[in-house]
Amino acid sequence: MLSRTFARLAAKLSFLVLCFSAAQVWGQCSDVDAKAAADAIALDLYKKGSVFRGAVVHTRHHPSGNKEVVSYVKVGDKHYTLVSLVFEDCRAEFRKRTRRAR
Repeated sequence: MLSRTFARLAAKLSFLVLCFSAAQVWGQCSDVDAKAAADAIALDLYKKGSVFRGAVVHTRHHPSGNKEVVSYVKVGDKHYTLVSLVFEDCRAEFRKRTRRAR
């Protein structure tokens, strides 16, 4: 009797763990979508620019846990590196820009 009750409790507990862990996976933006969102915001800032190298998911932002994505844009002879923060709903926010020496 005790083993049957324990088995039911273990099954319910494992079901709850699976439900909550799956919700975290579904809520996150994939790397491909994060790169597309970062490139879109980079090209929105530089309307006459073009992407000369594909975006890279650089790291996780430590305070928020969101993805930091680096985009590379060329405007004329100038090359820029733009860092964007991409949230779980694939919404990108511009963080900083650096000009690359060439």
